[in-house]
Amino acid sequence: MDINLLPLELLQHIMSYLDYHTLKMASIVCHRWNKASELFIVRKGNLCITEATAHHLNDLQNCVREYQTIRIHRMDEWSTLQAVVTIFTQRFPRVRKLHLSGCLQDYLYRFYNTFRSWMEQCELIKVSIDDRFADHLLCGPEDFELSLPNLKHLVWHECLYGYGQKTVTINAPNMECVYIDDSLDASCVVRIPTSDRLKFVRCMFYTKHFDDTFIGSMPNVETLIMTIVYGNCDVGYLQSMHQLRYLSLSFGSAKTSLRNVEAMHDCDQLKVLSITIQDSNSEKGLLRLDKIFNNFIILETLELRTVEVHATGSVPAKHLEFLKLRDVTCSTSSMSVSAPQLKTLSVCWKTLRILELHECDHLKELFLDLESSGLKQSIEHIANFFVLNHKNLSKLVLFRSYQETAIEDDAWYASNDFGLENLELYNIDISINFFRMLSEWKSLKSIAIVRCTINCGAINGNDGAPATTNTVPLPNVARMKLDNVKLRGTTTRSIFPLQFGKVCEIDYTSNSSDLFYNTKHQFCNHDQRFSPFTNDRINYDYTFNPFTQDIIDPLSF
Repeated sequence: MDINLLPLELLQHIMSYLDYHTLKMASIVCHRWNKASELFIVRKGNLCITEATAHHLNDLQNCVREYQTIRIHRMDEWSTLQAVVTIFTQRFPRVRKLHLSGCLQDYLYRFYNTFRSWMEQCELIKVSIDDRFADHLLCGPEDFELSLPNLKHLVWHECLYGYGQKTVTINAPNMECVYIDDSLDASCVVRIPTSDRLKFVRCMFYTKHFDDTFIGSMPNVETLIMTIVYGNCDVGYLQSMHQLRYLSLSFGSAKTSLRNVEAMHDCDQLKVLSITIQDSNSEKGLLRLDKIFNNFIILETLELRTVEVHATGSVPAKHLEFLKLRDVTCSTSSMSVSAPQLKTLSVCWKTLRILELHECDHLKELFLDLESSGLKQSIEHIANFFVLNHKNLSKLVLFRSYQETAIEDDAWYASNDFGLENLELYNIDISINFFRMLSEWKSLKSIAIVRCTINCGAINGNDGAPATTNTVPLPNVARMKLDNVKLRGTTTRSIFPLQFGKVCEIDYTSNSSDLFYNTKHQFCNHDQRFSPFTNDRINYDYTFNPFTQDIIDPLSF
């Protein structure tokens, strides 16, 4: 069927799924496509205004599209900012999103009072207050209010003020989502009165406390992501958040805070809990697992980092599906958990040695940080203890989170078939004999090797004698991913040491396809592309980002 025969409404529905750049390309195909895409271009696009805009006011007045998302970036002169925004209010009378970036400390007060009726329309406001000090600024009031009746989403980045106290109260009865980034200046505070509609809060506090900003109770908050940089803090207010479903807490130290979490007896809607102690040398406190699972009876995901736990007997975790433990110490000699719904386990090597899992018939994935243990030592432990007890395991991810702890591997491996389908290796030195063991794995279908080194110095057979071939066959592998893989122990090798079957999909990053063995990544942000410890199911799926098109209409900054 010809797409041009579709009704305009159906064509617009198709256009609604396209990203901004694709929409712009679609708009120049023909007049009909332009008409169908225009609404979404306006919603997803934004008009960015800088200091240079003041020299092109005529172009601004003649702008064709009715943009509803406005970005004003780092305009130092109030007179210039006022002149530009005055034209804005005339040319774009309907604004839904406003981003004030690099806003000087007293401009926000002036901006609101000068363009109040225009600003009050906004459904999303992002304010990045600049910490540049300007002597020529008029000192505004130390305490003022912003009334924003239509505001649903607020993103607030605080600054260091040059002088005086600043308390900004934002009255927004329809607020649903708040992002707060605190500053090191304890004298400046943004205050948000109680809002029954507020469901999402994400904040970072350096000097202030939660109740300095959020005044009153917040009974309907479902998602709370909070980082507290200073020391021990009282988070007793969590006990009143009975609708919490996603809770992520990061503390400087947490002795008092962990007791507050244990006291959340009425928060029985919680499905995801993440607790991180930022400083491994600080006071960790003690978290009792039995109390956690007694309080949060439908908890599905638990992540603990740098926390000391206490577990007496077998802790029942009936609904737990994803368990992540890193740098976790246990006050007892072992940690026993009964988790019949557990699907993914992500742990450090030292934690796996004391962890006892019971009734885990659904466990499919194991993410294991080798830490300072050798690859062979880890493999033997997994083979002898873990895989044999969890026969439904289909995916194994081995990695080292700290690359400076690289351990050279020249071991010989016994032919143990783990019965796995997927194997991923990250930041590890691997003996070629390890892959010789993999050649015996009949069910292995997929391998990923990322930022690893393969030791080709001595290729041995299963009996330990020198092998007669220079390559190791992996006949059953149907998919191979190679990224930044290096060889060592040889200076003459021109053939990649792994040999695949006839039908194998290979994904690799290399400067040249004929230098297949010398794969080098070409992404400067490589470390951000995959973090093995955080790449399983605990993420912010229960949250939303105010700048993604699938949550707050198809709009983005």
